[in-house]
Amino acid sequence: MTQHWMIDVLLDLSQCAREHQYAALGEVLDDAILVAAAEFRQRGAVSDTGEGDDAQAGDRAGDAEGHSLR
Repeated sequence: MTQHWMIDVLLDLSQCAREHQYAALGEVLDDAILVAAAEFRQRGAVSDTGEGDDAQAGDRAGDAEGHSLR
């Protein structure tokens, strides 16, 4: 089962927090994205197709940094 949806949700929340001037909350959510990506990699999260989600999780973690609204 894929877990990448969790990173998508955290990314959306982080962006929303920054848009509403909750910078500290946005930073905490960005940290949560990195923790989630690391845990997915550590557990070797596997999707229904048999491919690892770690690359997707890493990509989404990078997206969070690239979309910083500071």
